[in-house]
Amino acid sequence: STDCVFDGKIGNYSENSIASASDHYGQSKFLGEASGVNCLTLRLSIIGREILSKTELVEWFLSQKGKAVNGYGKVYYTGLTTRFVANEVNRIIEKFPTLTGLYQVAAEKISKYELLKLINQKLNNQAELNNDSNKKSDKSLNCDLYVAKTGFKKPTWDEMISDLQSDNSFYEART
Repeated sequence: STDCVFDGKIGNYSENSIASASDHYGQSKFLGEASGVNCLTLRLSIIGREILSKTELVEWFLSQKGKAVNGYGKVYYTGLTTRFVANEVNRIIEKFPTLTGLYQVAAEKISKYELLKLINQKLNNQAELNNDSNKKSDKSLNCDLYVAKTGFKKPTWDEMISDLQSDNSFYEART
């Protein structure tokens, strides 16, 4: 599932927070959260590189190389990179094969401005980044329940973006 099941008005949402999305995407994601015997739903948000469409945050930002770009200083996020999520799913399969229920998996909270600043630095994008504080949203997820159940250790944003950087030549060869 996704952090988009929430409207972003309060942040630090737990598994027990009431889904508050008013758009069809968020509502459909909430309705798709499986529950019951032998069901595991991970609620999280991901970022990463794309091979084909190049429409999501990282690829869009990298396509703005050398240009002026607004980063939102009051839009907060606790997502994870796709590779980190893949490794975490593998860890669940190997160490917690009977885990069931709804769990939120999240990194530390970061603003979209700070996230783009880090991507700009690590991937040498050379964009002129402006801190726009007009838009406000906090869809940050609290993953204390998942940490208690699995011993999950949140990766740092520096680690995750450095990992994206290590993959950079693979994606750059496809542009």
